Amino acid sequence: MPASESTAEREFVARIAATPEDDAPRLAYADWLARRGDPRGEFIRLQCSYARATLAQADVWQRAEELRRQHEAAWVGELCELLGAAGQANYQPYTFRRGFVDELHVPADVFAASADRLLALAPLLRAVSINPPLRGGKLDAALGRALAARPELAALRKINLFHRQLDDETFTGLLRSPHLTGPLALDLGANKLGPASVAALLAAPFTAEYEAIDLWKNDIGDEGAALIAASPPPRLRHLRLSHNRIGPRGALALAGSPRLGALEALDLAHDPIGDDGACALVGSAALPALRSLQLYEVGLSAAGVSRLAAEPLLARIEVLNLGGNALGDRGLATLAASPHTRGLVHLDLEGSEIGDAGAQALAQAHDLERLATLELRYNRIGDAGALALAASTRLPRVQELDLAYNDIDRQDELLARFPDANLVGQGLREEVR
Repeated sequence: MPASESTAEREFVARIAATPEDDAPRLAYADWLARRGDPRGEFIRLQCSYARATLAQADVWQRAEELRRQHEAAWVGELCELLGAAGQANYQPYTFRRGFVDELHVPADVFAASADRLLALAPLLRAVSINPPLRGGKLDAALGRALAARPELAALRKINLFHRQLDDETFTGLLRSPHLTGPLALDLGANKLGPASVAALLAAPFTAEYEAIDLWKNDIGDEGAALIAASPPPRLRHLRLSHNRIGPRGALALAGSPRLGALEALDLAHDPIGDDGACALVGSAALPALRSLQLYEVGLSAAGVSRLAAEPLLARIEVLNLGGNALGDRGLATLAASPHTRGLVHLDLEGSEIGDAGAQALAQAHDLERLATLELRYNRIGDAGALALAASTRLPRVQELDLAYNDIDRQDELLARFPDANLVGQGLREEVR
């Protein structure tokens, strides 16, 4: 390529990088390429069109994919070689968005050693998934420090560290990088992060703007939950802490926090918070915006459901998951009789030891007139319960009903009332669980 054209191309890319959300510089570059017979011009224009479309454009997507496959070696061959993916026909470690490589799956040691080269080959790179090192092993503390030293981190807006066996030493070392100034989204699920990592995350400059934190399947415990309760991002709206060994103490800290007033959705599934934790959260005046509460398998008993059902603030909850708890028919009857369920739109009671009596109580619910989705899979509901639900006048808005893996033989009446009901696996509950 002549020097003048190379300079012009760099200037186009610089203008695109300066206003990455604006299509105009991309389309100007596409026109410039097209005039020179470069197929990247058509590719950029097609991808921009597809990204802007409100409805799927299959023909546009197919033509863009055809171009990508035809020119993959020229466009990303060197990049794939650097990533250790050359010659892997079924592995595509890059994602094009609006005509440019925007996201990469990068082995940790490759980023640590060659981040400058990655950005030279993909100048609009904004997201990376950090993969295990090419040399083998895992992302350890030494490699974490090497990553933290790379100034190219400043260009990123998302780092995926999902299921990378991250421990506190490695993660806190990475967060000490002076180049992580944000804004930056992190995927941290399925690691080994504890309270030290929570403290480091909350202290990082980029988390001040977070509206969501997802620490699914880590090991933060009560101490980590208390840290979040004491110093959350001010606009935090969604908090996922399931599978974290959080007990009643952590749940009580969250329920009593004066700094979580914006929180709308809280997920503590598989955390042993018990009756006290669950009731404190539902009844918390400190969580006025809370609308969605995931309490699957948290050790909630029938007695606990009775306490929960008596909480007036239950009325603000729209999405409630109580599945995996030993509610039984007695617990569900108490919930169905509650005068505080008027807000519920989605209720999940999967695997809650519910039989016909519980379903019959639900069919006569005191105030579930807004309920649209009802999940009752993996219970012990038979024909009597199914018929009661089919005949109910107390569930006028239910459209999605899941009764998979119960014990229902007579299905005609149920399907007449709920034609889209999921009834697969009747009588097969024990075989599949």
